[in-house]
Amino acid sequence: MTQISSPDGQLRLPSCLDLSATESLANSFGNVRGLALVVVASDVRTIGAQCIQILLSAVATWRKDHLQIRMIDPSPAILDALRILGIPPSELMIKDDCR
Repeated sequence: MTQISSPDGQLRLPSCLDLSATESLANSFGNVRGLALVVVASDVRTIGAQCIQILLSAVATWRKDHLQIRMIDPSPAILDALRILGIPPSELMIKDDCR
């Protein structure tokens, strides 16, 4: 389950973002829509394409709403999944030079 620290606008991703986590992940973003957001991704050990799609959708939504969203501390699992899917890290607001 994702954890939201309200005062600082951070959403911490859980270690497992597989198919069973998609609904919870989507709901977590829905619950904080309209707020600037920092997504902390250091704990992710497993991530599926469906959760990558939810993360990409969140970034697109925040951009459409003209709000800041960025991901910090992406785990190797996230970076590997992006590489395998051919998605540049910058699509998730991750600097290309991290790790």
